[in-house]
Amino acid sequence: MGTMTIYSYAVQPKASDVVLQHLHDLKDDDVQSAYKLTSVAFKRNTRLVAFEKFVNINSALKTISEIEILNQVNDDHDAQISGYITCIHGHHIPFDFTLIKELDEWRITNIEVDNTAHAESMNME
Repeated sequence: MGTMTIYSYAVQPKASDVVLQHLHDLKDDDVQSAYKLTSVAFKRNTRLVAFEKFVNINSALKTISEIEILNQVNDDHDAQISGYITCIHGHHIPFDFTLIKELDEWRITNIEVDNTAHAESMNME
């Protein structure tokens, strides 16, 4: 009688899943977990302390109430994801993430957040 071998392939998170997890980690004030989702090159250029400063300057990242991905362009090795977050104050903050594949996992290489409207209104309060 023949044997049957069943292979289990773990489903790797998509690039958009990594961005969503990253933003949820920041909302939960888990900067270290968010930092773990960045690429080797990102970590080489931005130490954890500098990343924490970036998060503190862009305070809307800690007050996220909603995340919407509007555009995703990717191939097998690179991805560009843009959208906006809505913070608890109702501000819409555009974001743009660039990701690459490292060891078959998506990792963030660049983060751009346009926090201008949020920062200006928070300074007025």
